[in-house]
Amino acid sequence: MNQQLPLAVYYEHPEWFRPLFAEMDRRSALQVVAEDTGGLSVIGTNNFAAGFQNIVRDNSTYYVLGYAPAKEYRDGKFHGVQVRVKRPGLFTVRSRKGYTAPASDSRTAPTPALPEGVSVAARDALRMPLPVRGLNVSLFSASFRGTDRDQSVVIGGQISGDLRLDGKQDVALSYQVFTQDNHVQTGEHKTFAIDLQPETRARVAATGLHFVDRIQLPPGQYEIRYVVDQPGGALGSVVAPLVVPKFDEPLALSGVLLASADTAARLMLRNDAELADQLRGNPTSVRTFSTDDLVNAYAEVYSNDDRLSADDVTVTGILTTTDGKEIAREQGSRRAPEPARGRWGFLVEFELADVPAGNYTLTIEASSTRRKEPIRRSLPIVVEK
Repeated sequence: MNQQLPLAVYYEHPEWFRPLFAEMDRRSALQVVAEDTGGLSVIGTNNFAAGFQNIVRDNSTYYVLGYAPAKEYRDGKFHGVQVRVKRPGLFTVRSRKGYTAPASDSRTAPTPALPEGVSVAARDALRMPLPVRGLNVSLFSASFRGTDRDQSVVIGGQISGDLRLDGKQDVALSYQVFTQDNHVQTGEHKTFAIDLQPETRARVAATGLHFVDRIQLPPGQYEIRYVVDQPGGALGSVVAPLVVPKFDEPLALSGVLLASADTAARLMLRNDAELADQLRGNPTSVRTFSTDDLVNAYAEVYSNDDRLSADDVTVTGILTTTDGKEIAREQGSRRAPEPARGRWGFLVEFELADVPAGNYTLTIEASSTRRKEPIRRSLPIVVEK
């Protein structure tokens, strides 16, 4: 039989109850954060199944809406926001209850500088933390050890969708790399003039335009916003995290670049001759390949152990199904000359003729005679007939 303790017990021994009230405060704070930001809270239970199902459901089908108020308040007060739908019962609305406007005497954060020549539309897209849908832009990045304090980061991608390809056209590429405190680390704007022959135009309409570039960044965590637009035409952007390692471990592995026989012939707006030579094709953001294709993967191994030589390092490529079943395993071959001690490039080739159609994980594994456990980097790919 449960009995309530008399209130006097609390006053006589308040230290007994402090952990209880601290836990209640912690749970309440978590619940308030979830409710105020339009989220869900799962607290006070060891059964997370229902909560996870709700999270998966909410993140599987949703619309994200944003707006700028007609009047910009600078009064330091809380302003409520209500979101309504015209068809009640069809949608579930989860939204913030409002926002607190800055005070009149508060300083406005400086607007990040923009690369010279950027259009108004591209400028607005670069300032948005969410991608702009229009042209389809896919992006890949891979970090490699650089010189001095900066690392060499390869970025590239594919542009497809509603491209204007008839006659002489311009395609503008703009990007900015933001630090975690929203400062612009670097950025660039470049306009490419294209005038395609009918045969090339048809090929670009089917496979898109491609680009690859290198930027220098110090180790750290960043966000890159990449915008593609055509004057008088469509615009699209992509926003992606960018992690640049220090590569200061005894044995370290770079990012992985992919190329294939099929993507090698696609039209490049910007390329990198050195990378194309190492990969036997231009790096690509394409991750879906046909069974009659040949896929190459390139990575570099770095050692900070002077006792380690190239003969002590082995690189292996492994292709596995999503449930971990190994389909193919290939040994990497030394590809690039050694530019500096403790740095070696490797190429791994995969023939896909005997690989069934499906979803796979391509893993590059580096090991050495002086390390018990290998280091790995993985990429998802799809094989189609």
